[in-house]
Parts: sequence; structure tokens; C-alpha cells
Amino acid sequence: MTFSGLAKITFLASALLAGCTSKSEIFSGRSPEQVWTVMATVAQQPEYENWILLENNVWLDPNYDRIEINRRLKRDYHDEGANSLRQIETLDMQFVLERTEPPVVTGTVRNRMIPVKAHAALDEFFFEMHQLLEPATESGGAVVEMIELVPATPVDDSSTD
Repeated sequence: MTFSGLAKITFLASALLAGCTSKSEIFSGRSPEQVWTVMATVAQQPEYENWILLENNVWLDPNYDRIEINRRLKRDYHDEGANSLRQIETLDMQFVLERTEPPVVTGTVRNRMIPVKAHAALDEFFFEMHQLLEPATESGGAVVEMIELVPATPVDDSSTD
């Protein structure tokens, strides 16, 4: 491989890792206030199955409908040969609410990260938001329907024979 070919490959690899990764989600049927509340909750109380949360620094800016998050995560990854590899990830993310009808949230991973990992981090955040915004369900998965109870009509016991 020539120096020119190696330089092109190096440039492409650094370009892939250098850029920010963004994704937007639409939240139909929800008010901007509901979406903001859920954004703040997911930012402050994240739930990870395969990672341990080491740090979670969150800055809420309600004046600009913006949330800044800096997280450090770790996990031990075991490959097929039962070798253990400690992974530590840092996430610098920003989420901005657009008060449109319906509301839209745009998330951006701002630190250098492989795009697949950055998309996974954004997907996880939006998945948690959608879970909190889903209607309450019973164990069978059916939506719980609220019904109005009407008081019973009193029975007049004085009219006996």
C-alpha cells in the first residue's frame, strides 16, 4: 500500500470517529411538558441492564429546553473464550426538545465514539422515554380502561307486606 492510500484510510477512520452522532424522535399524542418531564427523568435516573453507572452528571436548562449529560459507564465483557475485558465508556450527550406539534426531541452524542455505539446510546435513551410515556398495562398487555362507577339506587325497605 502506498503512503497516499494509507493516508486516505487514516483520514476516513478519523473522520468516522470525530463527528457527532444525532438522532431525532417524534412523540405524537404527548404535550411538550410531558415530554420534558420524561426527558429529565430518564437523564437523571437511567436504567442500564449490562452496564454499571459510575457517574451521571446532568444539567437541565429549561429556558432552552435542553439537557446536557456526562456519564461514565463500565462493564466486564466476556468473549467466547471466557476471557474478561473491562470496558469503560464516557458519554457526552445533549437532548433538545422542540415544542412543535407533535413534540420532537433531538439527541446528540458529542464525544468521539464509534457511530454504532453512539446510536446505541441514543436508542437506549429514547427507548426509556417511550417506556415511561406508554399507557399503564395489565400483566396480559391489555390497556387498562377506567370506567365510571354509578352509585346504586337505595332500596326502600318500608314497603313490605
